[in-house]
Amino acid sequence: MTLPSDRHNPIVRVLTRAVSNGVIDGSDGVSESLCTFGALLSAQGAVGRAVSRKDSNPEAVAAHLEDCLAGLTAIPGDWAGQTVVDVGSGYGLPGIVAALARPNIEKAVLLEPSARRGTFLRRAIIETGANAEVVSGSAPEAYELLGLSAEPCARTVVLVRALAPPAETIELVNALLTEEATLLYWFGRRATDREAKLEAACDQAELAIEMFQPEMLESRGWIAIIRRCG
Repeated sequence: MTLPSDRHNPIVRVLTRAVSNGVIDGSDGVSESLCTFGALLSAQGAVGRAVSRKDSNPEAVAAHLEDCLAGLTAIPGDWAGQTVVDVGSGYGLPGIVAALARPNIEKAVLLEPSARRGTFLRRAIIETGANAEVVSGSAPEAYELLGLSAEPCARTVVLVRALAPPAETIELVNALLTEEATLLYWFGRRATDREAKLEAACDQAELAIEMFQPEMLESRGWIAIIRRCG
């Protein structure tokens, strides 16, 4: 399979650039599956409902896909054997993107309490072939269901994008962060006050934080890489 040849399609442009930059594999249908996911988002106006109405067009969907893909580069390699947990997955940004872009993961778990969004996620999994499952309910309920709070997966990558303010986010995901786990927190543009709040929340939870700037985003976005101190 190959990507559509329509270079005027902003989703195709982003995925072509991601392949050229080595962010995703150009073989095995990865880019095609991501293109299918982008088309689903555009057709449903899902991103518009999740973020704002102006974000339901292909140009905006492409920007969200680029942001998600760029963030994945904070952890090099193909993530083979890792369990990915997307907390507050929404419409699969970045959980489904991670499942498609890193096909060698063990699985992706999409935690999403909204029934409407969960329905969209399940449809997207079927249509894209993403190695993912949807878990409904609040984060604590989902952790109990998955057995994560009592016995977290040692090789876990936790994803958080547009979920909650820093202190609340850290509180929600702290149970998942074992010594071998990594949290990728989509931070956006650097802002001193927000960064200070995130650092304070991490200090209180005994977590170490490193700010990473993806090459694809230049100065438009940062990723906080957060791990357990020790």
